[in-house]
Amino acid sequence: MYYRRKLFLSLLKKLDKPVNFVELQKFLFLISLRQDKPRTYDFVPNKYGCYSFTVHTDQKILESQGFISFIPDKNNKIFSKVILNNSALDNLDIVLKGDDSAIVSSVVRKYGNLTTPELVNIAYKERPFYTIYSEWIERMGTDEEFQRNLKKSTDIIKSAPRALYTIGYEGLNIESFILKLIGKNIKMVIDVRKNPISMKKDFSKSRLRKYLGEVNIEYTHIPKVGIPTEIRNEYLPTGRRMELFKWYEDNILPLNTESIDEIIKSTATQNVALLCFEKNPLECHRTHLAYFCNQFNNEIPVQHIL
Repeated sequence: MYYRRKLFLSLLKKLDKPVNFVELQKFLFLISLRQDKPRTYDFVPNKYGCYSFTVHTDQKILESQGFISFIPDKNNKIFSKVILNNSALDNLDIVLKGDDSAIVSSVVRKYGNLTTPELVNIAYKERPFYTIYSEWIERMGTDEEFQRNLKKSTDIIKSAPRALYTIGYEGLNIESFILKLIGKNIKMVIDVRKNPISMKKDFSKSRLRKYLGEVNIEYTHIPKVGIPTEIRNEYLPTGRRMELFKWYEDNILPLNTESIDEIIKSTATQNVALLCFEKNPLECHRTHLAYFCNQFNNEIPVQHIL
């Protein structure tokens, strides 16, 4: 079992009561803030404040494996409750490493008896950045310190340079990937993979589109500017990456003017990121694509999100 799911179950065991989906996210968020990096779970801002897609995925997996069960809320799904099936833990070692056990115990001891609104307020105050898209922001009222810190967060995002950005998701989870986009005030992601399918399911087209939509980032896929799999397989296994890029510059870029125009027009009023896999932009065709676009609109520079 993944370690993060052990921490998930350990939290429920120490709480010793059903908790709704909102509370579960907030408890795990407060735990993560007290951990050294890399944290067990990462979070993004969404309409409920801090939110982890990975927590939601783990919820479904642990339920399918019989470790937890749900009590549905007929009025609002997010208030459905999670119950730990203690008998399922009999043969499972959920001992946590390092300081994590103490951190979980501390969070449960300090916040375990709070109501849902009280717990949400605590999470919001601890990290106002995660409330930038929240539909519950009014609950914070006129808290001056909170409003000041929230404005600081939004001002930093808005100050991101105007550019055509590129990004690779290699080595990133979906939350850390999205945080990088938000930090550069990205409003549209253009997927330039030929085939938008990944072993990391969160980065496959349909799921990625859904997740980006939840943080107000538009997703579009332009396969015509990708490199066909058979061409990659011809060049990369023999270490001919530079030859591959030369082939790309000769055979793809000049022949897809409509796609190039679409990318250039998308940058007119917003920050856009070209998405592919490789972490290093020098190892990916997206860099050649970005600089090709830059030739037609050099007022918008190219920047790489690393």
